[in-house]
Amino acid sequence: IWNIGKPPFEVFDVTVCRLSVDARVSDNDATAMRGDVSGYKAISDNLALSTSTVSVARSGAETVNGLLNQIKGKIVQANGTGVDTAKIQDDVDQLVSQIDSVVNAAEINGLNYISAAGTQDILASMDRSGGTLAVQNITLDKADLTAAGLAEPVLALDTAAGELKLVPQPAGSRG
Repeated sequence: IWNIGKPPFEVFDVTVCRLSVDARVSDNDATAMRGDVSGYKAISDNLALSTSTVSVARSGAETVNGLLNQIKGKIVQANGTGVDTAKIQDDVDQLVSQIDSVVNAAEINGLNYISAAGTQDILASMDRSGGTLAVQNITLDKADLTAAGLAEPVLALDTAAGELKLVPQPAGSRG
């Protein structure tokens, strides 16, 4: 391929021209390839959005976990002698309210993986083999981390046992 007396870039241009002429692609193949490129871009965009949504959900779940640990601490504190149980109840009510605020804020583009149970399919890949296009999804399990979804535990005095403990309340029973 090397032509003596010609600069290398001219030889390269001639070689590229020969390759492009010899390796022609049919219009159908070119259309399919353009479609595949668009599909791969859509998958990439979808995965980027899903990654962001999962990150926000994870952060929200970690915050809810911290709030639940604080509630646990309040329950331990309430079982001490001489404590103001009404004040502790108010503190627990505020923590439960914060749980709902955190869960509701963990949303991106209308997607919230910690506000309700269920599943969410995410477009993950596509494959064109034998002229057939197949897509693959990743299925994520969603969780209901709202106070209602966690059975909305509240601190209440169990008069029969004479102690303060976490008692599940029916959703909507609190004011």
